[in-house]
Amino acid sequence: MDTSVSKSRLYAELHDEIILCTKCPLCMHRQNAVVDRGTIDATMMVICESPGKMEDIKGKALVGQSGRLIDKLIKKAGIKSSDVIFTNVIHCRPAGNKFPDKPEIPSLCVKYTQRQLAIVKPRIVIVSGKQATQWILLDGRPLGTLRSVVGHTYKHTSYVYVEQFHVMYHPAFLLRANDETLEERMLKILKSAQSGLYSSGPLIADTMVGPQPKQGSLF
Repeated sequence: MDTSVSKSRLYAELHDEIILCTKCPLCMHRQNAVVDRGTIDATMMVICESPGKMEDIKGKALVGQSGRLIDKLIKKAGIKSSDVIFTNVIHCRPAGNKFPDKPEIPSLCVKYTQRQLAIVKPRIVIVSGKQATQWILLDGRPLGTLRSVVGHTYKHTSYVYVEQFHVMYHPAFLLRANDETLEERMLKILKSAQSGLYSSGPLIADTMVGPQPKQGSLF
């Protein structure tokens, strides 16, 4: 079977599952479940936390103010928009844009994101924000502080096809902080990702992580 046809079919099936999902209470208040924005042939995936108001309306990931900021930084870093796909840990907008406190909802929803990773098989993944870092890199285990892992690169034993995970702040944090220094730091991270994305050799990560149920934190 043609692998591109198989990939497209698998992703289309996953897309429909997410759109029709009723596994948690978030489905009761959504306008649209949000699957992604971009192409499944992307070599870089950006994973944020959850959809906001504009994402809920349009049914596309990162299309509000945060999306415009990250698009600007990605372009500035020299990354082609056609090489990027955006998604979230949670695919329906939570009440008040507040990420759920209880783990039951993200533990269900992140399985969809994990399947997106397995189908797309990006070379590089950007995890943006504390919740994305916790649920993708730490498999739901608590994260001490995001500040201590921002800018570092990781390899995850469950995602052997991803050569590097990069951790950065969520763009909404930059918008609230209005701090040029933070924006420059995010741009530096994206430039590092760009360098790896378009290189021909294997990529080296700072730290190896993986499922460790007895470990409470990355540190």
